Amino acid sequence: IARILNELHGKEIIFCEKEYPVNDIMSLFADNSKAKAVLGWQPSTSIKQGLTRTFQYYKEQYEQANN
Repeated sequence: IARILNELHGKEIIFCEKEYPVNDIMSLFADNSKAKAVLGWQPSTSIKQGLTRTFQYYKEQYEQANN
């Protein structure tokens, strides 16, 4: 994810790694295997596509607010 964000931003973003408590939200990961098994669901957007769309949205919002 960090590499994709660096690519989208066009500048190097410096990330630092930090240990979080076991019950912290940053320690949890989504698992869509049950949705796949029960509902036959498949994601239609890749992580790169989703991050690109999200990044563009916030970039546009920032530019509109600062013009």
